[in-house]
Amino acid sequence: MGEGNPDAWAAIRVNRRDPDEVMQSFCTWVEGQPDIPVFVAYPAGFDCTFVYWYLHRFTGESPFSHSALDMKTLAMVLTGRG
Repeated sequence: MGEGNPDAWAAIRVNRRDPDEVMQSFCTWVEGQPDIPVFVAYPAGFDCTFVYWYLHRFTGESPFSHSALDMKTLAMVLTGRG
């Protein structure tokens, strides 16, 4: 593992934390924001599914419910190309 980019591989191995701890901390942070959370990503279909699974696996919930916004779709709408 990490043969293609050894510097990146080394960087992600520093200060590793348990997924239970990280996902609970992330969930608490999202829930502490002042507005209704919306998951924003590109591609939202993949990233949202990935994070949603991790949230449910390690916290039993998702503060995003089923709300997601795909950045490429937003850009296309805002530029009138969508």
